[in-house]
Amino acid sequence: MTDAASEAASGQTEATTPASTTYFVAAGPGFYDSRIAAVPENAVLVQADTYASIMTAINNGATLSADANGNPVIKDGTGNVITPASVKADTSYAPVQTLQSKAQDELSAQQTLVMRNYTVFGDATPDAWITYLKALRAIADGSDTTSTALPSAPAS
Repeated sequence: MTDAASEAASGQTEATTPASTTYFVAAGPGFYDSRIAAVPENAVLVQADTYASIMTAINNGATLSADANGNPVIKDGTGNVITPASVKADTSYAPVQTLQSKAQDELSAQQTLVMRNYTVFGDATPDAWITYLKALRAIADGSDTTSTALPSAPAS
């Protein structure tokens, strides 16, 4: 007798886990799995494929919010609404970093490096580093509007 047949004959069957149902609640915003948590009254049912697309978009930099009816809405880095059906696993939905913001980040990091390697020890900062930091600062503060790339850091 097969295992299934012996279970049926004995009246014992393996317990089945109920299917997951996902809900979205605008306050938060957040998702609820009906198997894990009590679902709030104002929750909106989300189909499994829509939920999967939303999570893919969020993992790729999109943001989650709710529309006026409490339905989940995903947006890319520029604020454009993304339809769940159009989500692609290999697409970034994060904000595009401008040259100015890249320069601000790089300036902060390189100033720390210069302070640790020279200033803290009372050593003079090499001219190449001063020139480099000033070029970054000009891009970061917007006074250099012609550069299209960050300058290269000095070799030493």
